[in-house]
Amino acid sequence: VALSTAVPGLASTLILVLCAVRLDAEVGHASFPARQIPASILVLVGVAGILRAQVFPLHARRVHRATGAAALLLPTGAGLYLLARVQAVAPVLSAQGWPVLAGSLAVLAGGLLAWSGSARARRLPEHDPGGLWHGLLIHQVGAALLFALVLPGTVPWPLLSLLLALALLVVWWDANPGAAAMRPPAWLQSVGQRIDPWRRQLAERVPSLSRWRGSWLARRGAVLLPALALASLAGLPFTAGARARWPLYAALLQDGNPSLWALLVADAFLAAGLVLGLRGLFTSTSRPRSLSLLGMLLLAAVLLLSGLGGGENAGWQPVRVPGVSAWGLGLLYALPWFAGIWLASLAARWRRVPSVVQSVVGLGWLFRVAGRIGRILEGAGFWLGQVGEGAGWFGWALIILALGAIFLSGR
Repeated sequence: VALSTAVPGLASTLILVLCAVRLDAEVGHASFPARQIPASILVLVGVAGILRAQVFPLHARRVHRATGAAALLLPTGAGLYLLARVQAVAPVLSAQGWPVLAGSLAVLAGGLLAWSGSARARRLPEHDPGGLWHGLLIHQVGAALLFALVLPGTVPWPLLSLLLALALLVVWWDANPGAAAMRPPAWLQSVGQRIDPWRRQLAERVPSLSRWRGSWLARRGAVLLPALALASLAGLPFTAGARARWPLYAALLQDGNPSLWALLVADAFLAAGLVLGLRGLFTSTSRPRSLSLLGMLLLAAVLLLSGLGGGENAGWQPVRVPGVSAWGLGLLYALPWFAGIWLASLAARWRRVPSVVQSVVGLGWLFRVAGRIGRILEGAGFWLGQVGEGAGWFGWALIILALGAIFLSGR
């Protein structure tokens, strides 16, 4: 994860340095507060943002731990924010064809990886959410790219939904049963020992507390928090994800953009992955620790309040696309879910298909081939360096032949 994140990040940084040098040469040393920035420089800054966000196929290929997944959120958010700022200054990337193609490929790949990763996780002894999380990240980054292209200058709602929902899922992923069963520190044990007498007295005076402890909500109610994150990523109403998904559908439908078909197919596979992921959540036995639960509650509260309109006071105004029927948008939203439920039911029958999809769409084979070619070229370059100027320099043979020729001609 570190290597696959560092390479696009370094390329993005180099492009930003190049943009700063060019901007200083064209506009002057007061280029940063300048209002008129050349379009060519804005395009390069947008490319830097796309690289930093790691849009497919520049995605991180292996995400096995929650710590590695959390490390991907910061560069992804920085890249998407930079891209949104460029499009707010001038929608220069909307006129280009390749960003739309990149966003369409990203949502398709993310949907396929979310479905196949969630289907593979159901056959593991412990329901590992890494495959589903990886596919969700790729899909949401592609959707955010399309949102910035078709709705430039608007509030970047995909950025808010992506960061909050995926961060909540990372906290849940980290709060596994093994982590929950760890022995608490000594100071926390002493605090618990002091609280226990008060807790027993309170339980004797209020008998309903004992019934509350045995209820499903007390034992398993924590799964509702990651379920809310999945609902936001799916774009269900009254969540922050709906503020991004529905205007994106409306803008693509209004413009007759062919990327709408790619998004619908991708959302069908995404819905299948989310259905399988929800089944895994409600059958999971993990109980998060108190600090993890508190963090998830804070993230879920912001996610829910922003979807209910609480972000308007902070400047996060909803995006409205006039001239599009709400019934048509509802039909567009519902169609992928019907196909997704059917695909989720087929996951149990197609046992080998999810593994094949993971290996093919994940592009691990492509990077392995590129690595082998790179090693061959590295070996060839090393040999040429040794022959050209190193210990095996070919010139030594020429010198020896020249000395021999001089010696023989002298005799």
